[in-house]
Amino acid sequence: MKKSVFFGILFLSSLCYAQNGFIEVEVKDTIRSKVLKYEYSLEILNTTNEVNFVQTGSKTKKERINEKKNELKEKIEDILKKGKYIYRKPVNYNSLVNSYNFSDKAFIITIKNKQELQRTYNLFKDFEDVNISLEETFFKDDKDSEKRLFKKLLQKAKNKALMIAELSDLKLGKVQEVKEVKEIDNLSFNIMDFYINTNMNKSSSKSFFTNQSKAIVVKFIAE
Repeated sequence: MKKSVFFGILFLSSLCYAQNGFIEVEVKDTIRSKVLKYEYSLEILNTTNEVNFVQTGSKTKKERINEKKNELKEKIEDILKKGKYIYRKPVNYNSLVNSYNFSDKAFIITIKNKQELQRTYNLFKDFEDVNISLEETFFKDDKDSEKRLFKKLLQKAKNKALMIAELSDLKLGKVQEVKEVKEIDNLSFNIMDFYINTNMNKSSSKSFFTNQSKAIVVKFIAE
């Protein structure tokens, strides 16, 4: 019995940190939220020819590549105009794949419902030189959603810390510090993957619903 308790504590130590003075735990949770809109980036990618140009220094090849990219850019913008998309040039280029050289070869488009998502998928699925990725999600009642999510997170953190305190013969005290940490899982979200996942849900609603998630580290006083 003592051996099993020992291994149980050893396992929990990989998920949180406990010592005299404080207990620190990391938790992650999600809530289902209604999405007001998504913003996606459409970005023209580098090609193999561009890499070859950098190596050979061929000015003629560079001109041909720039012409090709400008033609593709005009074609994309023409599709966006004819499709009556809400779009703009990107303000922050940090998330773009080719932010250093080709930040001017990108558009940010707004997607408000499943029909627009499906239409965008159909229009750009054959564009091999265009990267489409999620830039930002805007939630309806964003403040209320965030409050509900933090309430779940803090309760989850407290439950885990109480278990650690009990196993460590400590008494759990007040929260000393809360830190939000980034989730690696959500750094990139491809529109094609999202279309497939959304299409699997046969809801008749024209609105988006998605899981809004956060991860936090909570430090409790312990004695």
